[in-house]
Formats: sequence, structure tokens, C-alpha cells
Amino acid sequence: MIRHSLWILLLLALAACTSSSPPSSGTAHTGTSATAAATHVPWSSALKAEQRARNVQKIINQHANKQRAQIDKETH
Repeated sequence: MIRHSLWILLLLALAACTSSSPPSSGTAHTGTSATAAATHVPWSSALKAEQRARNVQKIINQHANKQRAQIDKETH
């Protein structure tokens, strides 16, 4: 009984995570539709946030390097 309940819960969880309507099988995948489909994945916002964080870290590192160079120039 418990085993059947677990399977039912698993199936319900999977059904809840799927998209509301599956893509039609008659459409051909082109580069633009594949790109559009890739932007609608659940983790795309997380990937964008991660890229923004990398860009911010890069700017911070550049600024720190400029400050270090300026301090080194003043002390030597």
C-alpha cells in the first residue's frame, strides 16, 4: 500500500513540474525556435543571475587591481 502511494506521489510531483502544454510535434526545430525554447527553461533566470554575478565580480576585481596598482605606485 505504501509502495503504491509513493509511486502515485512521484507521478503527481512529476506532473506538477511539467509544462502546461507540450510542444506540438509537427513544428520543425530551427535555430531561432531552439533559442527561444532554451530561454524558457526553469533555470534560465538562475543562469542569468549567475552571469550577472560573474560580471559584477569581474568589475570588482578590475577596480581592486587598479587600486592596488595606485597604492604600489604611491608607496614605491
